[in-house]
Amino acid sequence: MKYDEILILIPSHGLEDFPTDLAEKPAAGLLNAFAVAWHPVLLAQSRTIPRWNRSDLPPEETANRLIFVPAACDKSVPSGWIAEARRAGAVVLAGLTDREELAAAALEPLAEKPHVADDVVADFYALGTAWLQMELLTRHMHHFSSVDESQLQREAVAAADAALAADPEAVRAHLRTCFEALLEVRERFYPVDCYLLDLCLLIPRLADAHLDRLLASPGPVNYLATAADLEAIAAERPETIAAMKAAWDERRADLIGGEWNDAPTPLLPVESVLWQFRRGRAAFRKLFDRVPRTWGRRRFGLSTQLPQILHRFGYHSALHLVMDDGLYPDAEQSKIRWEGCDGTIIDAITRIPLAADSAASYLRFAQRMAESMEQDHVAAVLLAHWPEVKSPWLEDLRRIHSYLPVLGRFVTLDEFVEQTDTPGRLSRYEEAEYLTPFFIQAVARREADPVSRFADYLSRRARFDAGCWFRALAAVLRGRAVDSAGEDEQAAIVEEAGPDADRGVGSPDVQSGQTATAASEHGQTGMSAPRAEGFLDSFVAEAAESLAGVVMSGGGDRPGFLVLNPLSFTRRVSVELEGLEAPPPVDGPVKAVQFDDERRAVVVEVPGAGFAWVPRHAHEQTPPAEHSVGRIANPSKDSSRAGGRIGNPSHGGPAMAEEDVLRNEWFEVYLHAETGGIAQIKEYGRRPNRLSQQLAFRFPREKEIPSAGEGQPPSKTLYSLMRRKSARIASAGPACGEIVCEGELIDPETGGALADYRQTVRVWRGRPVVEIEIELDLQHTSEGDPWSNYYASRFAWNDSAAVLTRSVQQGAHGYRGERIESPWFLEIATDEHRTTILPHGLPFHRISGPRMVDTVLIPEGETRRRFRITVAIDADYPMQLALDALAPVTVVGTETGPPRVGPSGWFFHLDLKNVQITRIAARGVDGGQWTVDSVTEEAALPAPDSALPTPNSAFVLRLIETDGRHRQARLRCFRAPAAARQCDFQGNTVANLRIEGDAVLFDVTPHEIIDLELRFGDAP
Repeated sequence: MKYDEILILIPSHGLEDFPTDLAEKPAAGLLNAFAVAWHPVLLAQSRTIPRWNRSDLPPEETANRLIFVPAACDKSVPSGWIAEARRAGAVVLAGLTDREELAAAALEPLAEKPHVADDVVADFYALGTAWLQMELLTRHMHHFSSVDESQLQREAVAAADAALAADPEAVRAHLRTCFEALLEVRERFYPVDCYLLDLCLLIPRLADAHLDRLLASPGPVNYLATAADLEAIAAERPETIAAMKAAWDERRADLIGGEWNDAPTPLLPVESVLWQFRRGRAAFRKLFDRVPRTWGRRRFGLSTQLPQILHRFGYHSALHLVMDDGLYPDAEQSKIRWEGCDGTIIDAITRIPLAADSAASYLRFAQRMAESMEQDHVAAVLLAHWPEVKSPWLEDLRRIHSYLPVLGRFVTLDEFVEQTDTPGRLSRYEEAEYLTPFFIQAVARREADPVSRFADYLSRRARFDAGCWFRALAAVLRGRAVDSAGEDEQAAIVEEAGPDADRGVGSPDVQSGQTATAASEHGQTGMSAPRAEGFLDSFVAEAAESLAGVVMSGGGDRPGFLVLNPLSFTRRVSVELEGLEAPPPVDGPVKAVQFDDERRAVVVEVPGAGFAWVPRHAHEQTPPAEHSVGRIANPSKDSSRAGGRIGNPSHGGPAMAEEDVLRNEWFEVYLHAETGGIAQIKEYGRRPNRLSQQLAFRFPREKEIPSAGEGQPPSKTLYSLMRRKSARIASAGPACGEIVCEGELIDPETGGALADYRQTVRVWRGRPVVEIEIELDLQHTSEGDPWSNYYASRFAWNDSAAVLTRSVQQGAHGYRGERIESPWFLEIATDEHRTTILPHGLPFHRISGPRMVDTVLIPEGETRRRFRITVAIDADYPMQLALDALAPVTVVGTETGPPRVGPSGWFFHLDLKNVQITRIAARGVDGGQWTVDSVTEEAALPAPDSALPTPNSAFVLRLIETDGRHRQARLRCFRAPAAARQCDFQGNTVANLRIEGDAVLFDVTPHEIIDLELRFGDAP
């Protein structure tokens, strides 16, 4: 048999309405029909190029024709037409989708079937794909098809003849002319370059022979992987890493990423995020002798803090897109100028990739490219896939590119950013536009503790940061180098016990539905949390003892307690002092004392980045000396708005706790007699209620409650009832007031108990906060959507003009919608008042009504039953409160005292409360490894008059602005610096800073992360 014509039926009236939303098999059948129709044997037989016809009006003349009827046309082809066409002498291919099956069926009726090399046949298939996509692209760009069909037919048939004659050079020459004709069509409506970005996602399990073949290919490929995954690949297949390095060096490949793993960074503190980058970039340097210049990740990780972090680590671009779930600004552009919350700008790609393994993606390819051509200043399409791509169309695109960039030029992301123009318009997004999918994903995967894992981690990280501060400060005071590299190694113990320690972070199941990779592929052990807890106990204790040795050097001969504050602001804290033999006088740093059978505690004021000393025995305190290791703290200048006074019960004044009432200098707390929750937090005088609180279970659907009165309609509610059974006063003062309520949560429909509760409400003299401790014993558990079915602590306020602010990566930001992620604080602010809810690391909250918010305690899978929440009144800087709640002071028992400098002192002092010091580090960064000046030899503790750094020693203080304010800051030091500069995370100078006496002056932009390098002595 000989074919006179090749025809493809399409399920549309024309190419203008060519379908773009077919399911996988119909899409594959349609696309493969257009590719196989250009088989060289079929072209040589028919002497013509294929043409298409609408399926609902198929041709009447069908003799000696090869007709492809894709599955997408099954419903539109007239009944009986296929059988009639076959009777008329046509070969009709229906019900086939696979490319090889279609080709075999098309060639089967031919009398002669000359052999053509598979590689040559694949080039003809690519020509068929190119022709279809160019015809579609032309129409999406609102142009008429202008291809020279006579030339295209002549050259295609000539190429087919050459293929049958086994003349590869002639085949390539004629095919190139065909591609030139198609490129000429595209250049009529888009005469500049358009780009294709091949994005291959890597995990250890899929680093196999398919990846080896991809690495050997000449086409540019961009590999997206975490450093942890690459290290796992290197351990199993070092030859693969060597091939990847060679491809990267030859610019055939580009590596995208930089972080150690795909941790839930939007919910983590900044130091954790920076650690992820430091460790990840160090691993890249170890494996490849270089680091990525474009950042991206598979799992959600976007935040407005990212541009400045990436810029200061030396990145030139980012992938501002998400390959799993979550909400983010998705106004797609091939290239934008992404402006972060601090004003830093970085290039970013926001075009969502097409799935390169999906036939449906290639139905949309022309549409997506046309959108980019019309909307972007440079057109580009991303194609994402795992190393093995079973669909043939990505290979078609690569073969097209090997001839000419008809549909786009394949480039690496590095080339794309460098070779394309910078868009003029800035894209600034608000943090409220981002919402992670982590909560829903954890519950859907039935992971343990989807809520408390974050609280536990943030607590551990705060303890670790405190230990690092103590140890580094002790080194600075002794004139020794700060061991930042050692701290980063120890941080791995804490970070590997992070919120994702039990799931193998970055697993592909999030993006593709595949089985999650084992935790061992990502450096996780499954026993990381107990290991981290044990490490922290000894680490913090040893670091605190080291700093205490410096502070107490040359002190008195009285035993006591040294209270160390790792945070950079003055704190009033309540401290339990085991071994306190008598109540110390309320004098100096001691503001109140609770000394009874239950508690040996003091309320002590500790300077920022400083210390306070409390005597173990009740003796008169020694006045401070004139010289010091650190500065002597100024007397407290309390800015509180206290309106009432309380007395000491032993002196006849009102108690701090009476029936259902707690009080201190600032406010009174009224407990609800029926529920046991907080009815009011009220300042003295005629002031309105600031906040109410109660516990509740949220049902997944509304409950209908019959009305108690006749003729009244039933009420509806989503929440349980809270009923108190008992209440007792646990402490009435003089420093602590505490009431414990017990009761149950009731189903209002059935009257049955859902859970028993125990809630402790506590206030301290001298501290404008209310401490709430919650314990639940469940009879009914939550199921399903964690945003809709949970146990919660509910809060309500009465001012409709109040603005609710939440925290993201230690910064204050707004929110949008009902779901809020905020592990540090929720602030309810008006022009006159500020009320701050501190959830102690509990990150998930839901707006449940006007002026109401739920802090989620127990969704499905949560095993924690005890929780802490603090409410602060009229504090202007909520991040200070949040850090105060998460990072307790450290107490060191001393056999000597008071310190030579007096009962309290500081080492660094900031005049801005919206800026926090987070770390002392070694100076400079080189290749991800911290470098230091020469290390002084080990020596005994310095003498009292020499407890200062040796000349030429330098270190870095890291600071972060937390309130979104632009200010000039003044940092005072325990000694006048000789030189100061601001540097980026690689040690490069950003600005040299002015010094006035013992103070360094510098500007702070909103949410900026600042590294200040200080040098003492005569710097070279």
